[in-house]
Amino acid sequence: MATVTEESELDEALINRFDYDEVFGTALNRFCVEAAAGHPLTVYGKGGQTRGFLDIRDTVRCIELACLHPAAPGECRVYNQFTEQFSVLELAQMVHQPLGNWA
Repeated sequence: MATVTEESELDEALINRFDYDEVFGTALNRFCVEAAAGHPLTVYGKGGQTRGFLDIRDTVRCIELACLHPAAPGECRVYNQFTEQFSVLELAQMVHQPLGNWA
């Protein structure tokens, strides 16, 4: 699975990662890899932990707005954003539905 593009290989600062393990990988990444491999999705506990998720386009827009309207010297700005909230179990069910691999 490629995690680079021709453009990102041009500069070491553009290197990215796709973690899918139990330590550094996100639940969504892990679920996608498990589903693609035909492995039952690993939901720890009851899967009740809920987190906010956002569309990458919203993140890019937020960064654009922050760049267009920078904070004044000494000012600290915090940007909290999320589009939707899902529990880990709901996330697993969303990955499972199109693939049918969830046990």
